[in-house]
Amino acid sequence: MSTDAPNTHPTPAEPPAADSAPETSTPEGGAADPAGDGASPPQAGDADPKFPREQRYRVERNEARAHIEALQLREVERIAAEHLAQPGDLMELGGVELAAFVDDAGFVRPEAVAEAVGKLIVSRPGLAKNPRVAATDPTQGRGGGPLAPSAPTSFDGMFAPV
Repeated sequence: MSTDAPNTHPTPAEPPAADSAPETSTPEGGAADPAGDGASPPQAGDADPKFPREQRYRVERNEARAHIEALQLREVERIAAEHLAQPGDLMELGGVELAAFVDDAGFVRPEAVAEAVGKLIVSRPGLAKNPRVAATDPTQGRGGGPLAPSAPTSFDGMFAPV
């Protein structure tokens, strides 16, 4: 045999390449027990090539779920911002969860958000963007009396003798 040709077969001292190992699975959908002794499923350091891929898929799935949840929360806060001064108050002070505003398909229901915002404003009117109840006393600083009548203002009135 010539020594110029590259050796493509592993020698007994070399472990088989990760991509050449057959992928097997159990009927439950988990990874097969390579030794057949009923030991625990393969860990991250094991030679099972399927595990890192599944782990990576789980991480990507969890990141995607977190991203979708953040987008849903932003949409709820955007809708709540139409009526609340601080849209985050809906979740913090309203005592509601994000799931209450999301339908089965994962879309935010604007009518559910508007209803919850309405209930929150009724119970705490000061949280509204433009509260109907004045937060200050309009008579403060004027001695509590009525406003002085103002003279009609016109361009001719500016030059009239007083």
